[in-house]
Amino acid sequence: MPDFSDRIRALSLRVIEQTGFQYEVPEEDINLYGVPLPDEAEVPLALVGYRRDDLRISEESERVEDIRRVEDFLISLQRLLVERTQSQKESEKMAEELIQQMEDLYLYAHISTQVKALAFSGAMLRKLVRELMETMRSDIAFAVLPNQKEYNAFLVNEQSPPLAIHPETFIHSLIRAIPEESSSLREDYFIVNDSRQNPVYQKLFTDPFRFLVVRIVSSKTSLGWLGLVSFNLREIFRQSELKLLKSVASSTGIALDNSRLYIESLEMAKMERIIRNIFQKYVPAEVVNEILERGERDAIPLGEKRLLTLLNADIRGYSRMSKTLQAEEVVSILNHFFLAMGNAILGHGGIVDKYLGDGILAIFGAPGARENPALDATLAAIDMLKDLIPVDHFARQRYGIPLNIGISIHTGEAIVGNIGFDRKMEYTVIGDVVNDTFRLQEITREKPNSILISKATQREVGRFIRTRSLGIRSLGVQESEMEVFEVLGAEESAGSTALAAEDHGVPSVTGRP
Repeated sequence: MPDFSDRIRALSLRVIEQTGFQYEVPEEDINLYGVPLPDEAEVPLALVGYRRDDLRISEESERVEDIRRVEDFLISLQRLLVERTQSQKESEKMAEELIQQMEDLYLYAHISTQVKALAFSGAMLRKLVRELMETMRSDIAFAVLPNQKEYNAFLVNEQSPPLAIHPETFIHSLIRAIPEESSSLREDYFIVNDSRQNPVYQKLFTDPFRFLVVRIVSSKTSLGWLGLVSFNLREIFRQSELKLLKSVASSTGIALDNSRLYIESLEMAKMERIIRNIFQKYVPAEVVNEILERGERDAIPLGEKRLLTLLNADIRGYSRMSKTLQAEEVVSILNHFFLAMGNAILGHGGIVDKYLGDGILAIFGAPGARENPALDATLAAIDMLKDLIPVDHFARQRYGIPLNIGISIHTGEAIVGNIGFDRKMEYTVIGDVVNDTFRLQEITREKPNSILISKATQREVGRFIRTRSLGIRSLGVQESEMEVFEVLGAEESAGSTALAAEDHGVPSVTGRP
């Protein structure tokens, strides 16, 4: 049709003028439909579609519905094209920005790896300053940190003409001349592109020069300056060079801060190891660890009620031994004894609460909770009898003194925690369960190298430990009574290898070592 293009043009103008959907539906021929295309271009655009109407629609309502469907389609297409155009423009803008930053990224990648080390050193900073000087085509590059002079660096390009002034003196004079009211200092930099245009800097050196300096900042504290000097005035410092220098200065500040924190952490770790090693000789390791890890004055509660199991082991005949042997000989035997007994206790999750001359009091179930502290204590006691064998052999061979012990175990509620005052605290346990454990200890005198446990303990370990009842026994105080059980051995289900049957060559728990 000769006039088809004219019809499209006319409808397009109407679409743009009305800024909305327009259509032309003649009785015969081709239908035209159009929507505007929002665009930032100077020339407005319209999206126009056409179709030959073969529907033979007779009802007006059907024709209106058909036009609405075409409108919906064109608007959807309009949105798709707009989104595609916007996406393309954003991509082009990002590509342009990336291209502009390529030089900065290349330079920064070349030197930034050096400021990531935890142990940042003066030698590393001097190497970094040298690379800055070479990369930025400068005659002098420097780093000045007044309070950390070990990091100071004043480097001169070997290709530059000899200076009539010492570089360090020259740089210090440039820094002192920086005006405090300079607006650029709010962004932590100062620049002189031509000293001839600045009366103050013109007096500092006879030859014209360029000067760029940025602050080195750490935790909002100014540490010093990082900068460049060039005598080539045919160029100026580019914006990319300023960005790069500021990035390097920022990274240097972070590296210095990280280095300081790293060194401090090493010193703290070293001190903590020393503290742990010292305290663990006097305080249970679990208590030391909890105090140091929480880092609070009252990291462990002053006192809390807990269900605990206590173990008391006591040497038989200690009084006779102390009268027979020299003091250093008694100490030698005790040290061997406490080493063996302490290892057995610690090996089953207990802590040594205190040494009682010739005995030990151990706690199971504190400060850390255990699934079955009573079983832990009983298995530790079985191991203690086994580990007593070499200690007894040592005492017999060296001093002619046999060693026999008694072990009592009791379970119950007690107060456990830090007891004392602010200048001397002791992690210990108090309560009737402590007293009953010591009273139960007295009954072990009837049978050397025996393990006696209370009914409360036996209820917790009965599935794992073989025992026999010794009946109701008086504890000797206020007519207190308790059913006492003797430990015969561990069942295989207890998971203990501390005791085996006699046919495997290991003595029973009731045998003399």
